Amino acid sequence: MTAPAPLVALLLLACSAGCEPESAETGSSAAQPGSDGPAATAGQTSPGSSNAAEGTLVIEGLLNGGFEWICDGTTDPPKFGAYWKGAFVYRAGDPTDLIEAGDDAAEGHRFLRLEAGHGPVLQKIVADPRWTDRARVVLSFRSRGGAGLDVTLEDGPGRRSVISLPAPEGPGWQTHELALGERFVADHGELPTPRLNLRLACRPPESTSAADPGADPGAEAGVDVDAVSAWITMADTSAADLADEIVAQARVALQRWYAPKSAGGLGLVDVDSGYTRVRAYDVVTGDSWVASRKVGLHSIHTTLLEWLEIANDAGWEDEITLWTPHLRRIVKTLVAHHFHPVTGLPRLVDMATREPDDVGVVTVGAYVEFLARAIPLLDDDELARAATERVRATADSLARLQLKHDLPATVFNNVKLDPKTGIFKGSHPNWYGHMPNKLTPSGELDVPRQFNTAWAIVKQRSFWYHLFKSPAAVMWAHSLQPRKQDLNALTRSLELYERRWDARRYDLENDTDDHYGYLMEDLLNVLRHGGEGLTRAGELITIATDHRLDRSARSSAETLWIQAIRLGTACAGDSPRAMKGLLGLYHLPAEWGLPGAGLPLYRDALQELAANDYKGRQLTNGQFTESFFRHWEMVCICYKGTYQGDCLERPLDEWDGDVGDIFGGPPMQGIGAQVWAYDVATPAERRVILARLATLRYITESTLARPHGYLYGMPVEIAQQYGLPEKYITGLSRRSTIGLGYLISWLHLLPMLLEQ
Repeated sequence: MTAPAPLVALLLLACSAGCEPESAETGSSAAQPGSDGPAATAGQTSPGSSNAAEGTLVIEGLLNGGFEWICDGTTDPPKFGAYWKGAFVYRAGDPTDLIEAGDDAAEGHRFLRLEAGHGPVLQKIVADPRWTDRARVVLSFRSRGGAGLDVTLEDGPGRRSVISLPAPEGPGWQTHELALGERFVADHGELPTPRLNLRLACRPPESTSAADPGADPGAEAGVDVDAVSAWITMADTSAADLADEIVAQARVALQRWYAPKSAGGLGLVDVDSGYTRVRAYDVVTGDSWVASRKVGLHSIHTTLLEWLEIANDAGWEDEITLWTPHLRRIVKTLVAHHFHPVTGLPRLVDMATREPDDVGVVTVGAYVEFLARAIPLLDDDELARAATERVRATADSLARLQLKHDLPATVFNNVKLDPKTGIFKGSHPNWYGHMPNKLTPSGELDVPRQFNTAWAIVKQRSFWYHLFKSPAAVMWAHSLQPRKQDLNALTRSLELYERRWDARRYDLENDTDDHYGYLMEDLLNVLRHGGEGLTRAGELITIATDHRLDRSARSSAETLWIQAIRLGTACAGDSPRAMKGLLGLYHLPAEWGLPGAGLPLYRDALQELAANDYKGRQLTNGQFTESFFRHWEMVCICYKGTYQGDCLERPLDEWDGDVGDIFGGPPMQGIGAQVWAYDVATPAERRVILARLATLRYITESTLARPHGYLYGMPVEIAQQYGLPEKYITGLSRRSTIGLGYLISWLHLLPMLLEQ
């Protein structure tokens, strides 16, 4: 293994001299813009030669280019139009529609038709903040009635620079290359600050006679625009360099948590038990902030497990020798103290007294999966047997409780919501055959609030995210010690799951976010660990995926999922988890007989979903945020009935409620989206994905990294800029362990980098 680079060092730019720059997101080689000519050069049929410095790539930076006829089914009524904001209408054939069809388009069969007096249309350019002065736009346009075209670059703070293109002297399409980034620096004296917006607007002629003496005075003035590209510069990093940085980051994080202060760490993990001493600490000073009281599994234990899995696969003997004792310590502690002696279910323990907490709710599957993954790494047969017994006992208890609470539908749960506390109260003996993911150690179902899995069960919902967390845990146990009762329990859960997929409406929350994502993740785990007789699990995976990405489609562009993300529906927050379903389907063994295994459609969709996720992430004042967005702006989503939209569309008291998944900080899911695409990418596509990852890393390390971790949250002024409700405006926090999730995202990528 090569020596790791410094943790927060800027990325090494590894392209050798003479490296060909990349073209658009496909990564194919092509000539790129970048000539040092004037800001607007007419008559060019292709971009000029690249001005990218050594070690950088020039690629297409528009969020979504093109003027195809598309329909946004998320709105009521639906919208029709182009990918450009301001170019949508509410019904096909609307006279205000800006999309024109015709074989005389500069490229393809449709183009954008802008009229004098119509407002500008808007697209987003995603640019690395280090090189925004190199942003260049290439487009084709033609004039009607002597009109010109105004091309505007707007940055995050709202500053603008405009290049005005006069009406061409002759008819037909003419191509222009515009050095908008250079113009901005000349106008404002500094680099444009992402995010960058590209605005196109028709500029009326000063006078018809001056523009074209022979023109009809009553002729319509306007411009047609087509073939728009925004070429931006990004870091060209190598897999080896990025791998070195991730390795260094992992070592620093583990040292920070496990080493005592005398050895340069923060002493956050108890040396005897492996428990975490604190729930949070100050990432600037390293001071403990919240002491742990009830302890159990923690994300640092998952980080350690991920690291040791990689070390064992790579044969890093020094790392295995150093960190395996720490894994044994926490496994021994969990086995000794964290499972109820009667039910076998996991529980928390008081940090000071080691007394068990048999009342608090615990996520059952997390303990089962952790131990199941840890067992082959322990190199301790006795401890491995003890851990296997705990995993097996938990699975047996889940199956037993499922059977006990699988009562006739006539036995209803008697639960009511307390409006003062927001807590559901009452009896809930009937689980309707489901298997909860959270239970008390004694096997009681706790229903503290709306929308968790227990609530979904007692309200008789036939589908909900996390409903297969515990069945997947049972299958983890089945992979260690197979038992017929495991398959019986799983079969009952599969029989109950019923989602009536409705392709007439694209559901932002359920269709491509964590609902579908968790379903895919858990069912794929079921298939991997369940053995024979799991046809229904495979069918459910296929049905759920076909709703979004129809296997009969000629290309992913014809599917509901891709059309929706091109239109700016949710593609941030948790939605990359949904991409893991496509990845799992693509990698399924053909001999399993499931339709869609290895389907190129899935691979192509993963590439576009990753590109859109990266471009859809807001880059404002040096921070990526992860949230819902529409029209390529960050918004808070509210809902009224079945409609979801920007909370600013109407007064807050007129909505039924809000979604509230608004937060900022290290872009864990953003990295995940690139990882899933990288797994199935071609070498040329991987090069572009590495450039995206390099930008994500640069921004995070240069803005959010502190001596002992990462800031989390969003500056108040940014939250207010987007009109977020006050309850979501928490500001930046220094008291966070969020950096562990950020590291785990990178660790998912590391094995792929090491293979190259």
